[in-house]
Amino acid sequence: MKKLNTTLAFILALFMSGLSYAQTCNADATVNPTGNPGEVEIIDNSTTSSGGAATYSWVDFYEGGTWNYDGTVYLQPNSNTATYQFTQNGTYNYYISVQDSITNCFDSITGTITINNIAVNCDASFSYYDTVNNQTYFYPNNYDVNLAYSWDFGDGNYSNDPYAYHTYSAPGTYTACLTVWDAAGNSNCADTICETITVTGNNNNCDASFSYYDTINNQIYFYPNNYDADLYYSWDFGDGNFSNNPYPYHTYNSPGTYTACLTVWENNGTCADTICETITVTGNNNNCDANFYYLDTVSGQTYFLPNNYNQNLSYFWDFGDGNTSNNPYPTHTYSTPGTYTACLTVWDPASGGQCSDTVCQTVVVTNNNISCEANFYLFQDSTNANVYYIWDLSSGNNLSYTWDFGDGTVSNQQYPTHTYNTQGVFTICLTITDNAGNCSDQYCQTIEVLNKAVGTTINVVPFGQTADLAEEENIITDVKLFPNPTSTSLNISLKGNVGQDYNYQIVDVMGNQIALGALNSNQNVASKEINVEQLQQGVYFVQIIESTNKEKIKTLKFIKK
Repeated sequence: MKKLNTTLAFILALFMSGLSYAQTCNADATVNPTGNPGEVEIIDNSTTSSGGAATYSWVDFYEGGTWNYDGTVYLQPNSNTATYQFTQNGTYNYYISVQDSITNCFDSITGTITINNIAVNCDASFSYYDTVNNQTYFYPNNYDVNLAYSWDFGDGNYSNDPYAYHTYSAPGTYTACLTVWDAAGNSNCADTICETITVTGNNNNCDASFSYYDTINNQIYFYPNNYDADLYYSWDFGDGNFSNNPYPYHTYNSPGTYTACLTVWENNGTCADTICETITVTGNNNNCDANFYYLDTVSGQTYFLPNNYNQNLSYFWDFGDGNTSNNPYPTHTYSTPGTYTACLTVWDPASGGQCSDTVCQTVVVTNNNISCEANFYLFQDSTNANVYYIWDLSSGNNLSYTWDFGDGTVSNQQYPTHTYNTQGVFTICLTITDNAGNCSDQYCQTIEVLNKAVGTTINVVPFGQTADLAEEENIITDVKLFPNPTSTSLNISLKGNVGQDYNYQIVDVMGNQIALGALNSNQNVASKEINVEQLQQGVYFVQIIESTNKEKIKTLKFIKK
């Protein structure tokens, strides 16, 4: 009897242990105004079955409609209540998330709140800078979304855009005025300020205005607003480092605030300009980057891909139609075409809730019955940095092609070749139209051209081909992948004059190698069956490699269901 009781106790312990790990997460919180201007109180009722120190929760705030990030409040395990201060009136979206660090379960809910008790400050002070071709950029010193704006440029022209560009017909001196007032009419506040501005003329091509964006790991990308190949560029990053590259990347040693300056000049000394801006580097201890992009296909399936995948992070997708996924590279089929708000939340389970990010985008799902889709894949030659290839991935029947290379050159060939003669960032767009007039689609990507002396050449070629494949194509007459799409196994088959050994490698859309192996050769056939059941859903590429000289002679795409 004692042995039986011991056995029952052991079985009961195992059962209870199993129950203890059947853990769930439930996001629940209230967000209400406190009565103080712009302040809200968050009461967190989120739960996980483990609770206590294993529970992490946070709230992300975004501007309503645009999903522009406003701020984050971290709650559990430190506290179940917190306050957040808004600086402007308006409607805001909030995204409440909860995570259990033991089982890594995750849940989130969304809501909206309206702030309308912040006093409006009517300040019409403004600044401007004179650019090339008599164009002047105006902007308020203290922009407030609650104000209405009206510019009088002093030459009989006006604008209601808070950030206005205006082109004067001639250089000279003008009196420009800005008037602001309470757009909602809740107060009588209004203000007008006028300044005398000088337009230098259209013979000065030196414009040092620039922009930048902050990426992860303290890396900042700088670029001039109006690039001119005839000018010289010098960057001072404000930390003792410099660059003469017009489009530099710079990594700061630590987060903080820096004064970055760009100086541009003509070699003959006829013009020069310097502009400095205060930039903020967010820090290198937060690798949680939830930025993503998506691909809408003709089959109704939409592919979602994070911009910066990190295998140490956890991923949670909300597709905006009630469906979710924990797959970093999910494929989702929407039931109907339309516009959806898709959100990606990433977090580091090892960070104790201190590393997380949520980004939402408006996703447009086209009609599942459309007959064509424009798409291409741009990549650099592995041996020549001045040569790029574009694989045409478009689908449809009887298509007409229009390639716009972003520098004024347009081609109606399906596989054109183009060489850039100047430096800069160019947007390459492909527009396809079926000849029956039932479908038209466009797809664009950007390319950064740095080598002005030699030029950069774009070769548009069929999918899987490069310029060096002519000889190999005469040998390998047929390459197939089947079944495609697949969920378990993938077969590779090469037919032709297979007189040598071939290898294969599988890479994901980010270029990461997933598998590598040798094909089995037998007379005029080389083949291999590969188990891909362990791969996550998404798009992958199989590259056929000649084993002797390591040349990649064929690349084909397959989809893992």
